[in-house]
Parts: sequence; C-alpha cells; structure tokens
Amino acid sequence: MEEIKNKHNELIIKYPDLKEVLDPYFNSLIEVNQIQSMAFESVFNSIDKKIDLMIEGFFVSFQRSVNQELFLKIELKDLKKILKKGDSSKEIALNGFSDLLKINIKNVPEVYTKLLKGQIFQLIEKAVESGNFEDLADIENTAALIQYKGFVEKIDLSNSNNDKKVLLPPQPKRTKVEVLKDKLSEYGFFELEKIKLLSEQNQNLIINNISSNGLPYAIAMFDFLLFIPYLEKNHFDSKYKLNIEISKWFNSSKDGRAVKGNISSLLNNTTENKKRYTAHKHKETVVNDYEELK
Repeated sequence: MEEIKNKHNELIIKYPDLKEVLDPYFNSLIEVNQIQSMAFESVFNSIDKKIDLMIEGFFVSFQRSVNQELFLKIELKDLKKILKKGDSSKEIALNGFSDLLKINIKNVPEVYTKLLKGQIFQLIEKAVESGNFEDLADIENTAALIQYKGFVEKIDLSNSNNDKKVLLPPQPKRTKVEVLKDKLSEYGFFELEKIKLLSEQNQNLIINNISSNGLPYAIAMFDFLLFIPYLEKNHFDSKYKLNIEISKWFNSSKDGRAVKGNISSLLNNTTENKKRYTAHKHKETVVNDYEELK
C-alpha cells in the first residue's frame, strides 16, 4: 500500500491537473485495503476460536475413551477422510460442536488443496469481493481442521505407564488484559509520571479500560498519558514502526493505518477522516476516567 501511495504522490506532483481524478481513485484503494485487512483479522480470529472448540471437544471425547490409543488412530483417519475426500461418514470428536462450526463438508477438499498451496489470502480476498460469507466460513473451518489435525498428530502416549492413559488439557489462554499489560510494561508504560501516581490496583484498572474500550479510546488515553511521545523518544525511530507495533497490541490493521488515523484525529489541524477515526471523541472521557482513579 505504501508503494501505491508513493506512486500516487509522484503522479500528483508530475501532473497536478489530474489531482481531482487521481484522489478519488486512490481513496477507493485505501477503502478496499482497509476492508481486506478487517476481513483477514476476522477470519484468523475465527480460526483461533474454532480450534479452541475442536480441542475442547477432543479432550471431552479422549478422556471418556476406553482405548485412547485406538481413539487417536481413528480420529486421525477420519480427519484425513474429511480433508481429502469430504467423507464424513465417521464421527470425529469435534462433531459434538457441529452446530457451532457448521462445516460444509462438500467444499472442504477443494479449500484444503488451496490452503496447502498457501492460498489463504487469495481465498479470503475472493470471498470478500464476492460478498460470499459461506466461502469465508469454509476457509475458517478447513484451516481450523488442518491445525486440529496437526494437534492430534503431535499427541504422544508412549511415555505413560498407566493402563488408562491420562492427557491433561492445555493451560487456559492468557486474557487480553494480561497480554496487553505485559506489552505495556515492556515498553515502559509503568514509568510514565501519570501512571506512577496511581495505586497498583488502579494501574490495573486503567489497563483494563484501555483493553476493553476499543482502539480509539486506547489512543486517546495513550495521548493523555503522554505515552505516544514517550514511545517515539525511547523505542521507535519512525512513526510507521510505532503504528505497526501498537496495532499488534489491539489486533488492528496490519499496516498500522487505524492507529495512525486515530493519532492524527487528535490533532487540531488535521485532514484526517474524523468520521472513521474517532479517538478525538474520547478526549474528555479519558481525562475523567483517569481522574476517578487518582
């Protein structure tokens, strides 16, 4: 996208009379890019959730199984049939969640072949362009099945001395707030003067607010706490890198565009689209929220 932007600017400089023609075209490209980025995030988040459901179903069935070694063999055999042939005549552990997963068996083998070729982004783009949400669901389900199969393949019962082998489920995932707190700590958040004034309990509360109220609110709070200039001074040699990193903390657009837009919206003299990027609307709210915690 950056390359297209640079080319656009070059053309405007070279042919200023074409600005009115080129600007709408360039803006439409930005819109498409943003929609695709949101689609990618949504699909990958959905895949993660479905894998969790599959693994949950696996452990329920596995612990109830009389012969766990045989259970693993059958599970893998049936997974391969579903992925390669669309054969769902045998039940697999995750079928207990079939109402939630809504797997379209007929389309799985075709999507499976394309995913193995690394074509997931092309598949998502095509589904977004056509507005076909059923295709997106097929992509999510098939990708989740592939990773679930990999999970089952890695289970090793050979070191257990028990007749009835016991496999413990994985530890629960850390919460979004816990992950964000670690990231903020890594980048010096707790060194900020306004954060030092808060009790430990209220420091945790402000992080919870930042995590739960969305990106525009988070950017407004970071601005109020002077965290953004702190990051620019101590951690990043360019605004682009800063935008990308903050974007990762909130699972936002991969190019950092939403972060950049929300930061820009806080400026008095800005040409940013304030209808799309709304951090400026949270200026008073974050101040009030902070004052209540002092």
